[in-house]
Formats: sequence, structure tokens, C-alpha cells
Amino acid sequence: MKFALSAPNALKPLTLALSMSASVWAGHALAMPQVMVSVLPQKYFVQEVMGEEANIHVMVQPGHSPATYEPTPKQMAEVAKAQIYFSVGVPFETVWLPKLAANFPEMRIVDTREGLTLRTLEAHNHHEEDDHDHDHDHDHDHDHDHDHDQKHAEEAHTGQDPHIWTDPVGVQQQVKTIAQALSAQDPENQQKYQQQAQAFIEELQQLDQEIAQSLQAYQGQAFMVFHPAWGYFADRYQLKQWPIEFEGKEPSARQLADIIEAAKAENIKVIFVQQQFSQHLAQRIAKELQAEVVTLDPLASDYMQMMRDASQAIARALATRHE
Repeated sequence: MKFALSAPNALKPLTLALSMSASVWAGHALAMPQVMVSVLPQKYFVQEVMGEEANIHVMVQPGHSPATYEPTPKQMAEVAKAQIYFSVGVPFETVWLPKLAANFPEMRIVDTREGLTLRTLEAHNHHEEDDHDHDHDHDHDHDHDHDHDQKHAEEAHTGQDPHIWTDPVGVQQQVKTIAQALSAQDPENQQKYQQQAQAFIEELQQLDQEIAQSLQAYQGQAFMVFHPAWGYFADRYQLKQWPIEFEGKEPSARQLADIIEAAKAENIKVIFVQQQFSQHLAQRIAKELQAEVVTLDPLASDYMQMMRDASQAIARALATRHE
């Protein structure tokens, strides 16, 4: 990856202060490898490949949105000691990875999307193109202008879908990328990384089979979400994800009416939300539909349990449409 942005002056004193802490993994200056990831599911993947010898730090903390997250000073200190950063494509990386690359050039940034086919974040099927600009005076706009970084991150959220980890088949490729990067950085442990990666891939294959079997009867059917985090999951298991949110913004009154009308026609009885976003609008729509609001967290720390919980919840939601 190449980065054109230069780091802000505010980061330079921190870089100078921490430069003596930066070390090369191959020199074994640190007792444990230092690895950075963006979101919690990635930590699970790296831990499976590296085992207990890994020292993994996660940027986006629980309850925060990867769209607008800003690292803390403590996290910047952790970055200064890291040898590898595994990126995943979440929006805040668009702003921060170039800065980190410029300030910590010895840290290798590995894009775990390599080898994957990326999808585009979709709007709800009934959003109208001529309503796309409705949010200029919507309550999602703040009373003050966003700074450049936050605006850049939000704009990035309207393009490619970053939630690649919701497809366990795609995760298998991510695991291979992680193992290859670790093996190149630490060849002494290459065999261990490759063996543990293969063992985890076999677990992911089993997970994929379990989910496919549980959802086979519902192929082609739609489930409703507030934030479109489950698109890769839906594509893998031949489902349709209907998001309420459009381009990172809530729908207009016209779009909202379309959403409710479509949901009634499909007998939608569950709306999935996540803790990183407001549930107010989902609750409002659920009241109109006499539907239930259910929380699914695609950023949970226990990846395997999260995926099993999600598949079971979505299967139950699809089953309620026929009751």
C-alpha cells in the first residue's frame, strides 16, 4: 500500500518521544510480538494463527464505530512498538493509516482484503436515487461542521463494504494472508503459523457448513438491519440484506415510508441493530411493523460464537415471516 498523506504536526512530538521504543521483531528486542488490528474479530483471527505468544492491540474499542474512531494517545504508543498492522478496510483507516505509515515507517501494514472480491454497500431496495441529498438538513447533520478527517471517514463509508469478516469463507483467505505476513516477518516460527492457520481454516470450514445448513431453507429471503454490516454474510448464504441506513445516513420521510411499506409486504418481524448505532429509528419502524428489535454485534470479540449467534438469530427472524 502507498500513502500520500503526511502526518499532522501534532503527531511528530509523540513519534520522537517513542522512537526509541520502536524495535525490529527479528532482533527480538521485545519479549512478545507486537501486532495492531483495527477491529476485535481480527484479533481473534491473529490470535488463532499466533497463539499465546501474540501481543495484539485493537484500535476500535467496544461500543465505538469504526467509521469515525480516533486512536487514543495510549494506542499511538502501542503503534510505535508494533511490527505489523493488519488492516481490514474500515472507514477510519482511510484517515489514519496514511498518518501511521508516515510516522512509523518500520511498521508493516498488511491489507487483509488481499485476494477477496469486495462488495458495495447497498441502500434499501426502495430508496429512490432522487432522495440521496435529503440529509443536508437532516438531524444527522450536526450544528457545526465536521472536521476534514471525520468527513473523509464518513465519505469512505459510502463505498466498498468493509465488513469482510462476516463471511467465514472470506475469513479463510484473510487467515492465509495473516499467516503469510507473520511467516515472512518471523520465519523461525513459520511452520507453527502455517499449522495453526490451517487448523483454524478447518474450523471455519465447519462453521460455514453449519451456517449454510441452518439457512438453506431461507435462500432468497430478506432480513432487515439498521446498519448494513451483514452483506457478505447475506451474499454467501443467498439471502438479501435490507438496510435502513443509506450512505451512512438515516432515510428521508419518503424513503422511510418506502421501507415500512416493503417490510409490511415481506412480513418482516425482526429488525437487527448493533450497539454502535442509535436504535431510535429502528424502534420507530418496529412499532409500525409490530416487529421485534434484536441486537447483533458484528464487532464481538468471540468470532465463532458471534457467527453462530447471528446465523441462529437470522434463521429465527426469517422463520417468523411465515408464522
